Amino acid sequence: MFSGMSPASCACLIGQYRGSASCPELVGYEVHVPGDKVGVDSRLVAWQIGELENSCRDACTAFEVQRAQVAGDKAAELLLFVKVLCDALERFFWIHPYANGNGHSGRLLVSTLLARHGFPALKWHIDQKVPYDDALKAYRNNNKKPLIRFILQSIRP
Repeated sequence: MFSGMSPASCACLIGQYRGSASCPELVGYEVHVPGDKVGVDSRLVAWQIGELENSCRDACTAFEVQRAQVAGDKAAELLLFVKVLCDALERFFWIHPYANGNGHSGRLLVSTLLARHGFPALKWHIDQKVPYDDALKAYRNNNKKPLIRFILQSIRP
């Protein structure tokens, strides 16, 4: 799927996790975002993504139980699910699994989860940087409202 998308000198750069043993360019490839604690050690990326997958599955299952309790109240259902999305998105960006393309992949994660659970798509465009950095920083500091509000405002009516 990713063939031909990266420079010939870094053929496995796109679509491979940082720390991937099958990609010499990514072994030991560390990332750091100035002023933020982002980017787990490259040796832990694959494991952390597995943990994220498990926690997303568990959160989505728990959401469906909660959804049944508020069935018919679309606003309540959406708010419950946006909280699941915020947790998943923040954790994905905290892991920062790729050398490049984390923003696109994070948006795809959120869009896929929305669609899978029957919610409208996002208004985010693939070719635009989405301004959620400040909301993510607030979320990491236990101020969850800005990211929740941002995602709610980003969902198509």
